[in-house]
Amino acid sequence: MDTRRAVDANLNRAAEGLRVLEDVARFLLDREDLTGELRALRRELRRAGEETIGWRGLLAERDTGADVGLDEVVSGRRGAADLVAANARRVQEACRVLEELGAAAGAAALAEGARRTRYRLYVLEKNLAGAFENGKGAARF
Repeated sequence: MDTRRAVDANLNRAAEGLRVLEDVARFLLDREDLTGELRALRRELRRAGEETIGWRGLLAERDTGADVGLDEVVSGRRGAADLVAANARRVQEACRVLEELGAAAGAAALAEGARRTRYRLYVLEKNLAGAFENGKGAARF
């Protein structure tokens, strides 16, 4: 397994999912507190990856042309609450991969950053889901 390539892909996956959640908190829920927490999580996770491998090192490992997993299609979303659930899981799963890869490669900062992000997101996901249950944030497209 190409660890650096997997780290790059999972850092991107986690950051993208956090950005979706951040925008939900910002634009659909008007929640400054959640927006700030999600933004901070995204930046902290990126920083952990970049400190471990370096931005140029991560970029050098990217090979989307040869990636066998690019055929994923997003479908089946039935609203903003589903969007939150799907992206929270995406981030949590990517963080688990980063945690395992970081631990196996001796990259303690990456492993610990991913673990912290995953556990903080469990709480944030609950807060986001609760906001939708309270009738706020119905998506209007």
